[in-house]
Amino acid sequence: MPVSLKDVARKAGVSVATASRALADHPRISENTKARVRQAARELGYTPSAVARSLVKRETHTLGVITTSVTDPYAAQVVKAVEVAAEAAGYHLLLVASHGVPSREVKALRMLYERRVDGIVIISARGMDAYEDVLSHLTVPVVLVNGRVPHPAVRSVSANNRQGASLAVEYLLDAGYTRIAYIGGPTQGQSARHRVQGYVQALQAAGLVPSPDVIFPGQGTAEDGRRALRHMMSLRPKPEAVLCYNDLTAFGVLAEAWAMGVRVPDDLAVIGFDNLPFSELTAPPLTTVAQPTEEMGQTAVSLLLRQRRGEEVQDVVFDCTLVERASVRR
Repeated sequence: MPVSLKDVARKAGVSVATASRALADHPRISENTKARVRQAARELGYTPSAVARSLVKRETHTLGVITTSVTDPYAAQVVKAVEVAAEAAGYHLLLVASHGVPSREVKALRMLYERRVDGIVIISARGMDAYEDVLSHLTVPVVLVNGRVPHPAVRSVSANNRQGASLAVEYLLDAGYTRIAYIGGPTQGQSARHRVQGYVQALQAAGLVPSPDVIFPGQGTAEDGRRALRHMMSLRPKPEAVLCYNDLTAFGVLAEAWAMGVRVPDDLAVIGFDNLPFSELTAPPLTTVAQPTEEMGQTAVSLLLRQRRGEEVQDVVFDCTLVERASVRR
C-alpha cells in the first residue's frame, strides 16, 4: 500500500495539515518541524502527489505543446528550444501532434486545458479560424509560433516570412536570375501565405510580373519538389531559379534534378527556407532562408511565463537571414 501523508504526519508527531505545510515549505512552520517531517517522509519513501499539489497551488508546472508533426524537422527544432527553456524554468512539456488537421488542433487545445497545463504553445497552427470559440473559454496563456489569431488572450512569436521570401528573391535577382519559380506550402498555414506574398512583392518591386505558370502548389514535402521540377522542365522557357516553401521541398527538387540530369546551379538555382541541419549536406549544399528557431522557442516560453506573472506582453517578430551556400550561381 502506498505511503500516505497521514503516515508521514503520524511518524513525525504532527497533524496532517502541519505535515502538508512543512513539505510545501510554508513560512509559518518552524525549520525544526520542517526537518522532522522531511526526515519522516524520506524514511517512509513518501512522494507528494503531483495532482494534489496542482489542485492546491493551481499550477502543474507543465506546458502543453501542439505541433503539426513530431517528424517535421522544423517543428522539432522549435520543440527542442521550447523544451530547453521550459526545463530551465522548472517546467515539463506535454506534447501533442495534430498532423496538420485543424479539427485535431482544436481537440488538442481542449485536452491540454482539461489537463490543467499552465500554458500552451502552438507551432505552425493550421486551425486558427476555428480557435475563437475554444479560446474564449481558456484561462491559461497561449502563444502561437509562426501564426497569429486575432484574439486578445493569444500572443505570437513568428518569423517575418514575407521579408524572408523577398530576401531570397532579391538575392536571385541580384545574381541575374529573372524567371524565378515558386513552390508553395499548405495554404491553411499563415507562413505559406506570407511567403508567397513576399515572393510576389519582390518580383513586382523589380518591375517583373509573377507568372502563374511558374507558381506551383505544395504541402511542404519532398515529393512536391520532385513533382514541380518535372513540370518546370517541360516549360518553355524553363525557370532559371526556384524558391521553395521549405527545405524539405528543396531537397525533393535537388533529388529530382540529379535523377533528371539537371545541373544545380548551372541549369537551375535552388533556394530553400528553414535552414534545416541537413541543408548543408545536400549536393550541392543548399542556399536557404534561416529562421531563428532557437530564439523563437525560447521567446514563446518567456511570453507564457511572463503572462502567468500578470505582465503585459506583445507579439514578437524575428527577421530572417539568408544562408549562402552552393545551390545558386554567383
